[in-house]
Amino acid sequence: MTQPTAAPTATAISKPLHIPALGHICGKTLLAAGRPQCHYFGPLPYALPPTGQYRWRKPRALPKGYSYGTKERPGVYDRPARQCPQPVGPEGRVPGQPGRRGWDEDCLRVKVWVPAGEAPREGWPVLFFIHGGYLQFGSPNMIYPATLLAETPCQCIIVCPGYRLNLFGFLASEELLSESGDGSVGNYGFWDQRTALEWTWTHIRAFGGNPDNMTLGGYSAGAYSTFYQLSHDLFNPSPLNKNRPLVKRAIMHSNGPGLPPRPLTTLQSQFTSLLTNLSIPPTLPALEKLSRLRSLDPATLLQASTSIPLHEFRALADAHFVPPYLFSHQINDGAFARKLQQYGVQIMLGECRDENFAYGNWRSARVHDLRSMEERLCADYEGRAVRGLLREVYCRDGGVPKLPGKRGCRGWREAFGVIYADLQVHALERGFVRRLVGAGGEQERETGVEDWVLVDRVVPCEESAEDGWTLVGETEEETEEETKKESDHEDSRRSSSVGHLIHRYRIEHLLSCVHVPPGWGVTHGTDMAIWFWGNGMPGGLKPDEKAKMRRFLQPHWDFIKGADVADAWGTHARGSEDGRLMRTLTPRGDVEAWRDGEGDWERGSRVWEVVRRALEEGEDGGEGAKARL
Repeated sequence: MTQPTAAPTATAISKPLHIPALGHICGKTLLAAGRPQCHYFGPLPYALPPTGQYRWRKPRALPKGYSYGTKERPGVYDRPARQCPQPVGPEGRVPGQPGRRGWDEDCLRVKVWVPAGEAPREGWPVLFFIHGGYLQFGSPNMIYPATLLAETPCQCIIVCPGYRLNLFGFLASEELLSESGDGSVGNYGFWDQRTALEWTWTHIRAFGGNPDNMTLGGYSAGAYSTFYQLSHDLFNPSPLNKNRPLVKRAIMHSNGPGLPPRPLTTLQSQFTSLLTNLSIPPTLPALEKLSRLRSLDPATLLQASTSIPLHEFRALADAHFVPPYLFSHQINDGAFARKLQQYGVQIMLGECRDENFAYGNWRSARVHDLRSMEERLCADYEGRAVRGLLREVYCRDGGVPKLPGKRGCRGWREAFGVIYADLQVHALERGFVRRLVGAGGEQERETGVEDWVLVDRVVPCEESAEDGWTLVGETEEETEEETKKESDHEDSRRSSSVGHLIHRYRIEHLLSCVHVPPGWGVTHGTDMAIWFWGNGMPGGLKPDEKAKMRRFLQPHWDFIKGADVADAWGTHARGSEDGRLMRTLTPRGDVEAWRDGEGDWERGSRVWEVVRRALEEGEDGGEGAKARL
């Protein structure tokens, strides 16, 4: 994902802003051609620094009496975000001194972007947006919404939190568990995001925002985070909001549930490998091991962490933030869908056509055969699930799997990108949606890679002068009585299904301001320039692109505002709420509704089922779990 580089022509100091209980601040007003684009404040602390003895502990909310500044001397917050220490480059290289300029473990801060106009009576809608980066790198500086707020009807406050990444955010072990005091361990990055979300809900009125109209969203690892934040919000309603969820909607761009998080037993092995790499004897007392780790500088820790077998630091099924039964019970047994219905929470999620090319470039240099493929995937996912998927879905004959379509992969590294993108986005998005809408069952059809197709465009949407969308083939006239019957049926159906709460999309169009390596196409991250109206890329959108993007994005903007977009999205016509339709931005920039091909849809269910069985069998349960490739 490319960092935004464009900048407004000028800035001006914003008017002082008073945040009750936190004091007074100044930000800046971004100008273009002398006219305000938006106001910016940040990075504002939402928690105390997680440094020293507080490294690898849950975030500490700002205490009573904490002040950003006084009326006479308001705090000035007009700078870029601080970055959690992180590796750089596709192979996770640890930078030298020049690359560390933005590093700061004191990264628990938010960037707040506010429209330049007068806030509506009820307050601005709020988009709480989490940046991506595989949970290993990135910062809120990856998002630049000034042009979006200045040029489009997307008038909302955008809050982008910084959070702990890689081993700083997701290290876990029995030693850390024993000192936690409340039985929680790991997932510190998720707890950071939750603390930032609660800060936003509590204080956003001071910026003109409406906390009762908040959308949670994210890209890539930010979408993965969004899924876990949403599940936590649904099943742990906040006392801040009368024991109801804080968010009304969720957007998951190019990621989602992914594979279920790993257990502590796996992450204990990761922790031990890290100690060994740092020459810290694993036999030392627990507190001594933690003390030595906390005494090391970030670069030393990162250097050691990127060269161990399990070099990806990700979520843990900790029974506090992430319940171990989230997939097996809450999703598969329908509890997740019932919570969506209960609170009326809507989900928007989707994909880019060529996700695999960018995904295949992430720490894949050593993938050259089936064994190294397994080892690389096990750095991210639980081994039982990885082995089951390679054996039953992707590499059933032991050879290089096929790409979607007829062409085989050109080597193992490309195959890794295909599988990685499938598990991060394509297959598990479909498995998740199918579970939510109730179309899946325990027994799924055996579907192999030779059945893969991209999409069958069998139900295109066309503009209608009356309501904006109509499904081709539904042009016959209806009597008033028939219309009423259909409406009553629609209301009844919607009350018993979550299909109308799920809005899928697919991106097949590349904007002119986005540049990727030859052959990568519409790959992972390229659509950030669509959602954020150029996202600060030099040149931005051309006039003809703006016209097409407005047509595609208008329901997305309405979604953030809180409108019911089931009709405008164009994929919820009668009989089509099985989750298979996607609002698609075509290669030409047109908007159509495309229906998933049978191979893609069934493969999603097949992958979901294989993962479920692999995790239920347990490490020593059954020959399937014991088998090794």
